[in-house]
Amino acid sequence: MITEFSAKTGIPVEDILGRRRTARIAEAREMYYYVLLLNGFPVAEIARLTERSHCAVISGIKRIKSLLDSNDMAAARLLYLVKDIKR
Repeated sequence: MITEFSAKTGIPVEDILGRRRTARIAEAREMYYYVLLLNGFPVAEIARLTERSHCAVISGIKRIKSLLDSNDMAAARLLYLVKDIKR
């Protein structure tokens, strides 16, 4: 899934899984957590796959949900790009 996500977003896999925190990379990383959650991955598994803490994953998912709930266009566009990615 990460390879397909990377291809659709234009963000390299190493940046999605890495520690860089530019806004663009951080938002893509959080959207990746969200897409995994939508595909039925438990938060603990998302944390393991991305080598992040459980707390970081929950925080990222909440941030994406908040952006989507507030009709943030950048988040909506990003979700549109990746929403069809399946396990």
